Amino acid sequence: MKNLHTILFFLILICPSLPGLAHTSSTSYLRLDAKGQYADVELEVALQDLEIAVGLDLNRDGKITWAELSQQETILSAYLQKKIALSQNDRLCEWQTKELSVNNRNDGHYAHLKWRLACTETITSLRMHYQLLFAYDAHHRSLVVIKQPQGTQTYIVNQKNPSAVLQTQSLQPWQEFLQYVIEGVWHIWIGYDHVVFLLSLLLPSVLRRELGHWVVVGNFKQVLWDVAKLVTAFSLAHSLTLALSGLGIVQLPVAFIEATIAATIIVAALNNLIPLVKHSHRWVMVLLFGLIHGFGFANVLHELNLSANSVLWALLSFNL
Repeated sequence: MKNLHTILFFLILICPSLPGLAHTSSTSYLRLDAKGQYADVELEVALQDLEIAVGLDLNRDGKITWAELSQQETILSAYLQKKIALSQNDRLCEWQTKELSVNNRNDGHYAHLKWRLACTETITSLRMHYQLLFAYDAHHRSLVVIKQPQGTQTYIVNQKNPSAVLQTQSLQPWQEFLQYVIEGVWHIWIGYDHVVFLLSLLLPSVLRRELGHWVVVGNFKQVLWDVAKLVTAFSLAHSLTLALSGLGIVQLPVAFIEATIAATIIVAALNNLIPLVKHSHRWVMVLLFGLIHGFGFANVLHELNLSANSVLWALLSFNL
């Protein structure tokens, strides 16, 4: 158990130097509020992403100023409207008045655009086809929030699922539940850091390092029990901090959490080569790491700006 103190000390030492190792997918944020035949649409896209797609840094000095952004407003607006199609009964709705500003988020500066969308009939649903930034980032996604009578409804679109039918009327609970289950699976699947972390944790369950060689663990019951302990410890831990963070009870800086997650991956991998924790005590290490990863999962839900009645439902299904 003393070696756990060594691991914690190691995490404290290396966290400040790991701000970019944990993955953060490129994400845009779209909000829609339908009123009769019109809808107010707000879109936020990271300036660094738009620089790659459009080229906002006109003088190439590595900084995007307000003057450069406003000078490119017409080109930027045309590009975004071309990549985001909103239609009603197979008819494209018309983009009208727009407003441009800059919004600051935890991961940087975002262009914030507002439009009025005009359709031919009262809006009860809209079909969205989204193609923004996929050519530059295959893992890019958009988190879409639709205002509804009973609260809000969220959608996630990505390269695999670029289209969605946006309902301005409340969805059935099972539809919202299924959507967050799928997003939780997708969050793990595209996160190479998550996959590497899981492999690093589970490797010693089937292979042991003895006298400089890997030895196969031949007892299936022993392997099954070891895996069950690790999975249970990690699940309980990240469920706890996901709930605490998702409900706003405990909040930690995003940069710190992402760096610490990266550090846990390194420690988990090193522990396979230079055992710092006894095999029988690995579940304690995994429990500690699970607490950290729970905050990372919660960061995804924070960005959705969920209404109070959606938070618990989203927490349950995303965590599942």
